Amino acid sequence: MTAVASAELEDLAYNQYVEASSTINDGQHVAKRAVDRGESYWASAPGYSDAKYAVFFGEMKTIKEIKIKWQYPAKDFEVQGWTQDG
Repeated sequence: MTAVASAELEDLAYNQYVEASSTINDGQHVAKRAVDRGESYWASAPGYSDAKYAVFFGEMKTIKEIKIKWQYPAKDFEVQGWTQDG
């Protein structure tokens, strides 16, 4: 996942703190893999139909574009944003 802030395509999600509601517990597909720029990826447990994934930026960011590189595309997904206060 890449969260882009400007025309320079800065990857705001790179190495940020992340949480996932479900993960394959094999060490190769843990939540952090989605933002480490590596060849691996995050994966929820098989059959888990309501997986949630969150990236914590630590401060307010203006995001103009979100790119998701799918290994296995979701059937349905939604992107939400929020602040610590809201």
